[in-house]
Amino acid sequence: MKIRNGSDGMSELDQVVGQLKSGCPDRSAKIRLDLEQGDAHLRHVFGCDLVRTNEARAEAAVLDLVRTRHDATRRADRVIRFDTAFNVKFRLDNPAGLIWTIGTGFDGASCTRAGDGKFHRDELALVTPRGPNHESPARWTEIEASWIAAVCPDRLPIFFSSLARAGQPAAANTVRAELERLGVGS
Repeated sequence: MKIRNGSDGMSELDQVVGQLKSGCPDRSAKIRLDLEQGDAHLRHVFGCDLVRTNEARAEAAVLDLVRTRHDATRRADRVIRFDTAFNVKFRLDNPAGLIWTIGTGFDGASCTRAGDGKFHRDELALVTPRGPNHESPARWTEIEASWIAAVCPDRLPIFFSSLARAGQPAAANTVRAELERLGVGS
């Protein structure tokens, strides 16, 4: 079964399992996963008995296909460690999703645009005004730096330089110092 990716080019782990489940005609059949996502091309045959009767085990079996790619499990553990230290909660409830994202080669805009000052100015302009989504520049920097430190730590120096050039040297210096206290150098 060729898996259809989401509009952003990515299928979440539960979406993949759901598509496999809906493609299984009965419990005795087999279904072939064929998914191109990020830099991964996953091909694997699953028994429909597993896919249709035990979603948790099916999700674990699909996740096993990418768990070791790009050191995904260790890097996801680091995201959780830094998110916990910075009190970033929105990624903590889905460790399997972190492994899936990293293991399929999606580093995200935080990594790919780490040196993009215009992107940083635009993002900060969205979140720093008072309102329901308000974040201070330092808070926004903590959230971004947490991901970068865990997933693409070699991009931290360019991230902090870009952020300083984007008009936020204090936020860059504050978060750099916080990461150094956590044992991460930039």
